[in-house]
Amino acid sequence: MANAISIIRIIASIALLFCRAFSSAFYVLYIAAGLSDMLDGFVARKTDTVSRFGARLDTIADFVLVIVCLVKLLPIPRIPAWLYLWIGIIALIKIIITPAIKHCHRGHWNHHVLDRVRESGDQSMTGRASGFVTVMS
Repeated sequence: MANAISIIRIIASIALLFCRAFSSAFYVLYIAAGLSDMLDGFVARKTDTVSRFGARLDTIADFVLVIVCLVKLLPIPRIPAWLYLWIGIIALIKIIITPAIKHCHRGHWNHHVLDRVRESGDQSMTGRASGFVTVMS
């Protein structure tokens, strides 16, 4: 079920390519894709179907959404400089910082606490922050 939600996010993201930027359809698809980003992890944890494949599929769906939004929005004239900076910050968080923090937590720091968190099924704070930043962008 969670993987199906991620696949729907990829399809919704691709559908954004066929909508006029900032149209009602664009906003509906974008919001649906953003909400599905938060929903798939929740569903996976609640149904005990968390998997490495699902996590990778979620990451792929995130990147598809970001790339499609960049393709649709960057060609629009008069984009303020702060928006380019915001996009760069989001990319930095998603591509570099979040995986690095997760790797350090898994390998070296607070492994006892994080093992208990993993066993309880709670999502890491870095994953939640990353998803929030993506949706809010």
